Amino acid sequence: MDTLNKILDDGKLIDVGRKGVICFTEAPLTSMGNLFDIFNAYPDPLYAPYGVALDREKLFKLGARPVIYGTPEEKKLLSKEMQWRFEPYIPTAHDFTWLREWRIQGDVILNPEEIFVITKTQAEITANFDGLDVEIDGDFADGEWHPMMSAYGTRNWKAIPMEAMTDLTLLSDQQVKDLISQQNIGDTYGL
Repeated sequence: MDTLNKILDDGKLIDVGRKGVICFTEAPLTSMGNLFDIFNAYPDPLYAPYGVALDREKLFKLGARPVIYGTPEEKKLLSKEMQWRFEPYIPTAHDFTWLREWRIQGDVILNPEEIFVITKTQAEITANFDGLDVEIDGDFADGEWHPMMSAYGTRNWKAIPMEAMTDLTLLSDQQVKDLISQQNIGDTYGL
């Protein structure tokens, strides 16, 4: 979550590993909940249930392309300009084809209107709200003070939690897009 917040604060994705590319997956969102259930079984999981989702067409326009899988020898057949897309595929030893990976060279500037954020839980989405306003009120009943508190924030990013994706496994990607499209940057929500 800390890494996701840093990305959102910076407003861009950067190549922190200095490998020359930023990687994405085109795995269906509705399958991601099950994927993270598998990762949670490992002591040091490869991925965490946090992310920034961009439309594939938008990524393509920015220069992202699908990874080319093949044997290490086949990489030499690609021009130098294409080798950034290559990922070795060695059956039973090195197989990341399940990622359905895309890559892009260079940083990606994040426009809040063109992305949505993925968090592990609904409660973590509050990290995507700006300046919470808290109202405290209450009343006396039975001779005792009963406080009530309400909090409101302004949405900075569209978001969906992985816990909801687990509940939505029967939905299509279009239905997920419809849920995201109902959110508006700048809306005020009670928490």
